Amino acid sequence: MVQSNIPLNKLQNNCFKSFWEEYSKKHVPDESTLRKNYVSSVYDETIQKIKELIGSHCIWFTVDETTDACGRST
Repeated sequence: MVQSNIPLNKLQNNCFKSFWEEYSKKHVPDESTLRKNYVSSVYDETIQKIKELIGSHCIWFTVDETTDACGRST
């Protein structure tokens, strides 16, 4: 879910959780369990992949405020 940009809080929706349990034939843990036990390892793995791609090269990030189609700040 994290790699697909699906927020873990979607697991609080019983229909969504039931769907995954029915089709995976496995129990789906609560979002807090996933957050405590899996998110940090996915984060570490992603950071490592980025470091391998960049190597010793410099990288620059620019972040600016914007609004979405509804005018909300993001």
